Amino acid sequence: MPLHHAALTLLTLLPLLGLGCNGTPLTPEAVSMLRTGVAAYESGDNETTIERMSLFLGRYAGSRRDDEAYYYRGMARYNLQQRDLAKVDFNRALDTARRDDLRGRALIALGDLAYDGQDMSEAEMMFRQALKELDRKTPPTDHALYRLATALQRLGRWDEADRHFTRLTGDFPDSPLARRAGRMVFAVNWTVQVGVFAEKHRADALSQQLQEQGFPAFVWERLVDGKLRHFVQVGRYGSYDQSRSMLAKVRRVHPKAVPAVTR
Repeated sequence: MPLHHAALTLLTLLPLLGLGCNGTPLTPEAVSMLRTGVAAYESGDNETTIERMSLFLGRYAGSRRDDEAYYYRGMARYNLQQRDLAKVDFNRALDTARRDDLRGRALIALGDLAYDGQDMSEAEMMFRQALKELDRKTPPTDHALYRLATALQRLGRWDEADRHFTRLTGDFPDSPLARRAGRMVFAVNWTVQVGVFAEKHRADALSQQLQEQGFPAFVWERLVDGKLRHFVQVGRYGSYDQSRSMLAKVRRVHPKAVPAVTR
């Protein structure tokens, strides 16, 4: 699962004459390396991002801008599925960061790595630390709140998750993540979701088909962006692991089924 670029607002590079080692100004060449590396990242050119940031770090290690170089190289490596190398870069960015916002972003990236690796306890710790570094009302705080809440749901701590979802929807009402949070708040169980339909008869038909195949299927209705939707789900489970066990069975006949929360 890729990092959420919409939620992770890119850093703004500091003024052209940034500080190098021992407080000395960076050379125009060094600043150019950083700028072209960031521009490559923004355009989706991960290979060039890695090349430019590696060149910068090879020549200007220990400068006051190496934290940015580590962070962007880590992001590019993550996008290329180089997870172990990305983790090393994010930890180096965290160790050398001189700005709270960069520390927060590095912690979020480490949290995302832990989340994708199914280590929800580690993810929770990283997102909580990130929230201490980031501005309360500015992205990517919304990302940290959303991922923290979903990690807590994975851990079965529903009430704690709801508190963070509620803060997200209150502080970031226009964020797409707030809309997702509105659909996940107050959940108390895990389920296997097989389909979502605007037409009730289609949902009922799929639910009936699943029941005939031996699955405890049901239809759950709720408003999504002001429109009534019909969710076809299988079973209610107290833990994420239980839902994953059922998911494996459902996917044998419905490969696109996914784990989801339900009320």
